Amino acid sequence: MRRRVFLWIGAASSILFLYIALRNIAFDQFLSAFKSVDVLPVSGAFLILLLVYVVRTLRWRMIIESTERISNWRTFSTLMIGFFANNVLPARAGELIRAVILRRQIGVTRSFALGTIVVERVMDVAALVGLLLLAIYRVPPDRLPAITSEVRGFALGTLALVIAGMCVLLWGKDTVVALLERLFSKIMASHRAGILAGKFEQLAVGLEVMRDPRRLVFVAFLSFLSWVGMAAVFYFVFVGFHLDVTPAVAAFTVSLVNLGMAVPSSPGYVGTYEFFMVVSLGAFGIGKATALAYGLVTRLLWYVFEVVVGFACLWKSELSIRELIHGEESAIPGDSG
Repeated sequence: MRRRVFLWIGAASSILFLYIALRNIAFDQFLSAFKSVDVLPVSGAFLILLLVYVVRTLRWRMIIESTERISNWRTFSTLMIGFFANNVLPARAGELIRAVILRRQIGVTRSFALGTIVVERVMDVAALVGLLLLAIYRVPPDRLPAITSEVRGFALGTLALVIAGMCVLLWGKDTVVALLERLFSKIMASHRAGILAGKFEQLAVGLEVMRDPRRLVFVAFLSFLSWVGMAAVFYFVFVGFHLDVTPAVAAFTVSLVNLGMAVPSSPGYVGTYEFFMVVSLGAFGIGKATALAYGLVTRLLWYVFEVVVGFACLWKSELSIRELIHGEESAIPGDSG
């Protein structure tokens, strides 16, 4: 039932945003802009994109290895399978699937794995907000979309709340777990309350990277570097479209679009990606048709790579999406998380 609710909410959101993005578009201008793309700069953008995935692999491995050991290949493979699942399944199921695979590969609990993914996502938001703020200082105020302040405020507020929650859970783990166990025991059997509270304890273990300042700073650096890399990808595609924009515009666009993609949507972020792309580029005098053509090219770069490579990694792992979602018969014995 819950999955159906998420599915319908995502579908409705995607339809709404896609309708707004495509409304009154001149399709002849869209096709003309798409056909005029210079392949050479776009090829350069793709090469940079490959490096971005290398950086993201190193970052997640650094987070995991605050307590566990894992190879680069296993990290990369699991990451790509998760991205693949996010692009073809609703409700961002790829994050849960990553947790299940990590559980099977190195014997950690699912809650621990989710904890590492929470750290990763918080670092992404922090890096994007930082990149957005830097870009804003390089863009004339009268050129900024009206939605910028709302997205920035929402992102900063959410980031502050999540970081505060992570700190409380990590440094006050025993107190929080005991409090949760007492709370849960009032609404369920005591043994179930203990199991559920234990999941929060394992989640806190996944946040252990926050205890190591040097490791945390390096993870933050890799996060920022990965999004600077994505801004470079966007900039090279701008060059391919013969658009005379500055790197600050590319940084602003990649930040606004990816922060906007946090809005619930259907698989592959259909609708939200196009809407925020049109809003962002429209502020710099780029027409809707060109903005959508630009959005299509940038989408194809990361979407096709994630789907093809993710599917190949899934095939090589001899797992199936159905098995990862529904069947956990081969889960690590004794793992309750």
